[in-house]
Amino acid sequence: PAGCIPEMEAGFQDTVIVSCVGELPDAIPSYAAVNPCDGPAPILVTSVLDMDTTTSCSEFIEYQYLAINVSAGVVGVYTQLWLVQDETGPYSTSVPNGLVIGCEDAGNADNYGEVAFADACNSVAAITYSMGEPYADAAAPDCEGNYLMDRMVTATDNCGNETMLTYTISVRDTVAPVLGNIPADMALACMDALPTALPTVGDNCSGYTLQVTEAETAGDCPQNYTLTRSFIAVDGCTTPVVPCRPCRSATPLPRKSPSLQRTCSSIAVRPCPRT
Repeated sequence: PAGCIPEMEAGFQDTVIVSCVGELPDAIPSYAAVNPCDGPAPILVTSVLDMDTTTSCSEFIEYQYLAINVSAGVVGVYTQLWLVQDETGPYSTSVPNGLVIGCEDAGNADNYGEVAFADACNSVAAITYSMGEPYADAAAPDCEGNYLMDRMVTATDNCGNETMLTYTISVRDTVAPVLGNIPADMALACMDALPTALPTVGDNCSGYTLQVTEAETAGDCPQNYTLTRSFIAVDGCTTPVVPCRPCRSATPLPRKSPSLQRTCSSIAVRPCPRT
């Protein structure tokens, strides 16, 4: 009778969705058929109707189940579709968190680090980067060479799923200004004018100021004295500066902060010739 068409067991689904092609069955899934009427259990004949396991992001296998009720002479035809739907983006395996670079390196994206990604089911098709506007770093002195930048990253797999993340780059000015052409020590007659030459100064990121101080040391007569000039180059990212001690050498003294360089030169004034 028509009412004795076999039925598939409870739990049988017409469509099964999986995330990765590796989750597709290696063999035809096994089920049982049920005879709704009195009589022997149906005979179940299975086959693969169609399949594609090579086209990324659209793999599928369709199975057919023929449940035959021999005693009633009726057949139930059922199909089951296994379909791959990858809806998960790539995941990061390495992020350069805590990256600190010098301000002189901030204009080159090669110094910004890279994020590595992998994908659970497919391959990573593209990784793109973009930069946000620089903003103040509350953990560093407020100056032109100290700031933060956010770098946004988007990874896309070959199914079009995207993953986005952001990491922060700290930019620091840790390089002191550079003093050059330091005036050499010299001896002058008392009628000679004092020199006005100053050293040259260069700075990588934050600009600078040049501080000049003078200290006079008396000689053995009123016309004899030594004038010591101290040169201190300070950029915008330095800590407060302590003037250098009087010295007689043009050799730079040890730096007192990451962005400070100083040196001194001495001018010895000799007595006027007697007339």
